[in-house]
Amino acid sequence: MSSRLAYPLTSTAPSRAASPRGATALEGSRFALRKTNSQRAPGLGCVPQLVDACAAKAPNATALSNGAESLTYAELTARANQLANYLISLGAAGQNTSGNNLVGLCLDRSIVGVVAVLAVLKAGGAFLPLDPNYPLERLAFMLDDAQPRVVITN
Repeated sequence: MSSRLAYPLTSTAPSRAASPRGATALEGSRFALRKTNSQRAPGLGCVPQLVDACAAKAPNATALSNGAESLTYAELTARANQLANYLISLGAAGQNTSGNNLVGLCLDRSIVGVVAVLAVLKAGGAFLPLDPNYPLERLAFMLDDAQPRVVITN
């Protein structure tokens, strides 16, 4: 596995000019990554904050579209807030006493899935993506291993 990781890192390593003097290609890649990550644009927040800002600026603009179904930013934030509050009431996210803020999401790729991800993030939780097309044994193993507080399905 390490040989698979080393190839892309060395093939996309920055030039020596971007690296500290005398650094190997891998060290140069790590240096460039740290430098890039430390140069965050001012005013950028987390995903829920960015969506809320878009909803405040243009509530009737289309936020999501999937075939015939679409949601405006106002609708997206309303649905996500409703689900986030429900997750918090279940103790699945937010400040619960167990410290387990993991929510399983076993959803198809759809607008519902995006709403669920946004809701979990708004509630202060973390999500475990579960593909409904996985074999049941794989899903059972993942659920047993991760122990999410709640699982959201279609």
